[in-house]
Amino acid sequence: MLAAVFLAFSAFYLQNHTTYLGQLNTAKNALSAANDKYEQDTSALKTELDSSKNDLQVSNANLKSKGTTLASAEEENTNLKKRLDDLQARIANIEGNTTKMAGTIDNQNTRLSDLTEKWVAATQARDVALKAQNAAVDGQAIAERDLNMSKRRNAALTAEINEKTEANGKLRTEISVIISEIPAARAIATRALPSVSGKVTAVNSSLKTITISLGANQAGVSRGWRFALHNDKTYKGELWITHVADNMAFGRIENVVPGAEIVVGDRASTRLND
Repeated sequence: MLAAVFLAFSAFYLQNHTTYLGQLNTAKNALSAANDKYEQDTSALKTELDSSKNDLQVSNANLKSKGTTLASAEEENTNLKKRLDDLQARIANIEGNTTKMAGTIDNQNTRLSDLTEKWVAATQARDVALKAQNAAVDGQAIAERDLNMSKRRNAALTAEINEKTEANGKLRTEISVIISEIPAARAIATRALPSVSGKVTAVNSSLKTITISLGANQAGVSRGWRFALHNDKTYKGELWITHVADNMAFGRIENVVPGAEIVVGDRASTRLND
């Protein structure tokens, strides 16, 4: 009976041992598979961890870069605020200048109006001046015409004086001949004129002519009279009368003493010794 029990137990044990071995192998296989999976998962996790570390480093670098960018952005924002404040100040200044310019423009408009009035007045004054200038030009033309006529008249008188002078020279030559033949002739001729004396009132040195303060109303001065020219102390020459008016006479200077100058104020006398 014990043998039967032992056999039964042995059979049960063998049967269960085989089952246990199968289960053990199954468990080993499962454990090996689980270990392989664990190693695979661990390797994958390590790879993922390394990738995460790299990502973290990249993220840190990006974060630092973003931090720098943020600081730069904040600095730029500060600069922009300063520029904005500066622009606002400049705008305020421009507005102030615009107000001043508006006032200046008003002043300029007023000034322009004043200048326009002055310009109109100046233009009118210029027109008046132009008319006066034209009148002066016309007057100058008339004066030049009269001057030319006077020059022609003067030239005619000069020619006449030269002609008379030449005739007088001939007469003087004849008188000299007569005086040389009749020694008392000069004294007779001189004594024939009354004793009168006047002043030289005008002298023309270029024409060698003189005007004196004696005329037809003073002792009957007439053409051909001769006067001695002097200054009460010094004899200077002679005057031969060629034209006579009521209160003055005109004549030619002759026989001037060398170095003597006949001037206004000198005396003209018919006799020196009386």
